[in-house]
Parts: sequence; C-alpha cells; structure tokens
Amino acid sequence: MSTKELVSTRKWATIQPAYNKVNDTYEIAGAFVIKYEGEQDAGVRHYTNDFPVYRYADLLLLLAEAKALQGEDPSPEINQVRQRAYAGAYREAEHGYPHMATDGDAREAILRERLLEFVFEGKGGMIHGEWVMNTFMNILPYFLQNLINCFGLSTAIP
Repeated sequence: MSTKELVSTRKWATIQPAYNKVNDTYEIAGAFVIKYEGEQDAGVRHYTNDFPVYRYADLLLLLAEAKALQGEDPSPEINQVRQRAYAGAYREAEHGYPHMATDGDAREAILRERLLEFVFEGKGGMIHGEWVMNTFMNILPYFLQNLINCFGLSTAIP
C-alpha cells in the first residue's frame, strides 16, 4: 500500500496506538482495535456499541459492486467512500477511482475499499462474489504491513 493511503481517516477510527514512556520520550509499544470497545464507567466496561451497523459506505459499495458486475461504471460510489475517508486530503486525481495503483480491476478495488472501510466490524462474511478469497488473500499481507509501518511496530518475535 502506498503512503497516499496513510492520510485516510479510517486508520484512526479503527486502531489506537499504545505507548511506553522510555527516558522521557514516548515510543509506540503496540496497537489495539477501538471499534466496538464500549464505554468505561468506574473501571467497568459496558458494551453499548458492540453490534454491527449498516453504514452508508456499505450501501455505496454494494451499489458499486452491482454496477461492476453489470459492466457499469462504479466510480461515483467508490469515490464517495474514498472522499469521506480521506476527508480534506482527498484529491480526485490521486485518490479517486481508477487513479490508485490497486484500481486495475473494479471488483478488486471494491473489495479493497471494503477491507479498509469495514476492518474489525465483522463484515467479512458480507463480502460478495466468487473472487473474494483470492483477492482478500492477496491484499491481506499489504494491509498488515501497512499497519506495522504506520505504527513503527517490529515484526520480530522476542
């Protein structure tokens, strides 16, 4: 994945870095998922948001998938999702479909958007099409490497 994707707001809505203080400086020690974390009240966690929600991005990507399968242009729907994710950093010529390096196949681009948009939301089984497993397995190593790079984590096992 490219550095263009690092500006996406999806990362900070999904993952929270954890820090250690070492000699008056903070170093990233790891990361944890912040989706569906519930609420803390006097040391007790209440799971008030631990259920999947169908978001507008899901509707847009379902429509984009239907269009792609019918040979129609899914650009408007994919770009609406990306525009929201990149917020003020969004540039059509840089982030818009089909301008990213991974946009060679519309269905794979849609799957990639689903992976980034719905990570840790339990929607893996909601992804449609016969191409899912092959594409997902091709994207997963890059996604995990991006997480490692973003947070400066080591892949070495102590």
